[in-house]
Amino acid sequence: AQCLSKQLDKLHVQIQAFYQMFIGNHCYKLLANARLIFDELKTVARAAGNDTAASFEDFAKEALPLWESLYTVTKLSLAAKMLTEEEVAEFKLACLRYQRLAYASDDSNALKRHMYTHLWEFAEKNMTVGLFAESAFESIHARYNAIKRRYLGMIGQHARDAAIRQGLASQQDREARAARAKQHAAVARGPRAKGAHETSP
Repeated sequence: AQCLSKQLDKLHVQIQAFYQMFIGNHCYKLLANARLIFDELKTVARAAGNDTAASFEDFAKEALPLWESLYTVTKLSLAAKMLTEEEVAEFKLACLRYQRLAYASDDSNALKRHMYTHLWEFAEKNMTVGLFAESAFESIHARYNAIKRRYLGMIGQHARDAAIRQGLASQQDREARAARAKQHAAVARGPRAKGAHETSP
């Protein structure tokens, strides 16, 4: 435990207090350095005795491939680009291995297990896992929430949903965005600019 704590400190990886788990970039850094972390833990386990070393070896045989598979899935998912055939093959292998290791004996998570099948099938068909990185999705999510908040005061779910859809459609319309920007600029230049011009010497 002390060895693991030192490794996490060295990598600046922290458990998030609210979630009590590794999330976001902290999780990614942990996965990216999985082999280094396991090598350090293996050294400590060997120093603790043969039984401890053997126990850790058994654990590492199952856990390390799981971590490395999830790292590959995460890395190529965050790439937000068109993938090569080699990368698609690597992605498929990682998905299948993670699927097998994480959910082989977990019948309650059938949906999550099949999700990884859909991921590699999508990648094979489209040569990409997606063209938007996580940061882009977060930006879109924030924009959607901002639009949704505008109409929270409307009475009636149907009318509110229609207004939100119209607002989202407007965000995707370049002409509408240009007209709105022009209007905002005109308002900004309006009375204040005029008053400043009239009072200037």
